[in-house]
Amino acid sequence: MDDLLCEALETVLKEYGSKGYVFWKEGIGHYSMLELPHPRNNDLVIEVSAMWNEVKPGGAIRVMVSVLDLKPKRFQVRVPSCSFAVLEDGRVDPPLGSQ
Repeated sequence: MDDLLCEALETVLKEYGSKGYVFWKEGIGHYSMLELPHPRNNDLVIEVSAMWNEVKPGGAIRVMVSVLDLKPKRFQVRVPSCSFAVLEDGRVDPPLGSQ
């Protein structure tokens, strides 16, 4: 994982990692994405979205973290992304610092 994506993931986990399962569960279907400024690069935005980890509702929630360039210098097909799971007991997998 590149440094900018690692920093984005750390930012999301610090800001929202302790919000718990109910926070992410309520977000599914009610908002499609959170946007945060990147902590080190003003030309980047961190996009965060939550979805069920499995096809059907229930169980773990998969949280996707992506880094988008607001001023791309060229067309990009791939957007740097990573994810973490929020388990029903509120634990985050992987926890902050395990990357």
